Amino acid sequence: MLKLVFPVIEDKEEVLKMVREYEMYPPDVPGVDKFEGIRSFEGMDNYEEWLRKIEAGRYKENLPEQYVPATIYFVKSDDYIVGVIAVRHYLNDDLLRFGGHIGYSIRPSERKKGYGSKMLNLVLPVCKNEFFINKLLVTCKKQNIGSAKIIEKNGGVLENEIYLDDKGHTYKRYWIELI
Repeated sequence: MLKLVFPVIEDKEEVLKMVREYEMYPPDVPGVDKFEGIRSFEGMDNYEEWLRKIEAGRYKENLPEQYVPATIYFVKSDDYIVGVIAVRHYLNDDLLRFGGHIGYSIRPSERKKGYGSKMLNLVLPVCKNEFFINKLLVTCKKQNIGSAKIIEKNGGVLENEIYLDDKGHTYKRYWIELI
């Protein structure tokens, strides 16, 4: 059974194992690019500092002006981390264009097992009940077919596709109504 949990110090060894998996893949593989410090694991040489950083990132007063607060969860099956999912508490102009409310990544060894759909489904009630988001934006790169299927399976309705010259990618923008 999957559950959302806040990262804690007791996860350190499991997280470091996950880091090694990510490091085996090039950053252009969908879902392996830098994600909330997971790809490069900024601060992973000091896991405790990384925990403090993501905890502080939940509150606007701790962030630079251009950032929005976000809450990061590990998705676990027992004590095994299958993925990471972040909820951005609200959208700024950049997130409205291509970032959305949700960012997620599935551990490379756990892909194509249905975890992505389950992870997104787990976080939807949290978005509605804890962050009071009634209409959720989730985006993905156009070529990331797996992510598009995950979003659509969870009620995502494609609004449009946008090309971002500065990123060099086309993004699909989906909205999920949280009723």
